[in-house]
Amino acid sequence: MADVNAKARGINAQSITNIVVAFGFVGIIGIMLGSIPPSMLSFLLATNISLALMVLMLSLYMKNPLEFTTFPSVLLILTFFRLSLNVASTKLILTPGAGARKPAPLFNSSARSSPGTIPLSDSSFS
Repeated sequence: MADVNAKARGINAQSITNIVVAFGFVGIIGIMLGSIPPSMLSFLLATNISLALMVLMLSLYMKNPLEFTTFPSVLLILTFFRLSLNVASTKLILTPGAGARKPAPLFNSSARSSPGTIPLSDSSFS
């Protein structure tokens, strides 16, 4: 019954996909132009890394290159998303205020607690 109504209105899966991609690009531009809280930036960075790993694993396990024909488009969208996150994190670091010292709490704490990392500031040199 719902299929008949959707066909009567002229809505198909391709038009819905186009609308979702358009809203995704508007959201990415919104991330780039607006200011986002550090916790949301941390979540979006984790999302970007996991999406990149999913695309990597998907491309490695393809038997035929024609199985993943949307690879250039997906790569372009993910690169644009990562660029917007880089701009947002730079804005968050350089903007004076609450987020100026801790741009991404999740990644900041994991980088400091990792063994073998060299601290950028050492109190012994002061």
